[in-house]
Amino acid sequence: MSFASCPWLNITSDHHGLSHHNNDPTKGAQLAKIDLWEVQQYVYFLQKLDAIKEGSATVLDNSLVFLSSELADGNAHNQVNKPILLGGSAGGKVLTGRATNIAGGLQANMFITLLNVLGVPATTFGLLGNKQLAGLTV
Repeated sequence: MSFASCPWLNITSDHHGLSHHNNDPTKGAQLAKIDLWEVQQYVYFLQKLDAIKEGSATVLDNSLVFLSSELADGNAHNQVNKPILLGGSAGGKVLTGRATNIAGGLQANMFITLLNVLGVPATTFGLLGNKQLAGLTV
């Protein structure tokens, strides 16, 4: 059974299977090709949002668009150095134009912070989230 193959990238293996690459360079290259395509689609979407005027800003300026994966490394099933992309600034409430490392910060705490930015008064998220994450907001 195939799950999420990418024939338009000449990849017929399933994405999940490729994520368990066992350090096979061929599988790793195919996974990297899929990852690149996914990020390109994200960028395309952000560009479209940025092209739509909304008052004195754009739809992107007034949005918050999250992209990530469940795991940093599907082969190891870990979250070490997992990349997370945030597009937009939620109406100027989220700091933009930078890369940051939230080492020691939990993704669950980031979700609490983002929910609060969006007007949802969350104080917990999942099993581990229990506080806002510093450094994301204005």
